[in-house]
Amino acid sequence: MVKGCSKMITIILLILVVGIVGCLITWGVIAYLGHSQSLSVKSIENPNGDIYLIHLTKHKNMTWEAGSFAKITLPDVKERGQKKRWLTIASDPDENEILILTHNSGSFYKKTLTKLPAGARVEMSWLGSHLSVTDEKEAIVCFASDVGIAAMRPIVKEWSGKRSIILNHLDKGVTVF
Repeated sequence: MVKGCSKMITIILLILVVGIVGCLITWGVIAYLGHSQSLSVKSIENPNGDIYLIHLTKHKNMTWEAGSFAKITLPDVKERGQKKRWLTIASDPDENEILILTHNSGSFYKKTLTKLPAGARVEMSWLGSHLSVTDEKEAIVCFASDVGIAAMRPIVKEWSGKRSIILNHLDKGVTVF
């Protein structure tokens, strides 16, 4: 009976240890991916109508892939559901700033974001990408409309001169880039 009981305790302890290690690994991955960095607004341009180009500071250690997106959080906003949005990064990692191209759609979030003064802080987290170029031989064909061009800009900059690029952009007659 004692031998069977000690085996059971060993199995239970092993399961607990594996569970705890699994939780720690999961927590570490979530903490790493969701790591928030405070960025400063350098300037905000309004090239036309409701289109805004937001210039943010970039920390020296920040990097991302062309076509990436991030969660941008406005720290001082208290309104429910108006504190954060996923936005596409329009700059490539080699540039000295982070560019965000967006519409001021009239939502509280977009109104607040596009009216931030220089020096205001935003939080950026969950930097990720789903637009990667894997085949280095075929032409890159990009279709974008409106501010969707923001995701294409860093890809075009990265691959220009290295291969054929076909960019089809349906715009509103506004040149931002």
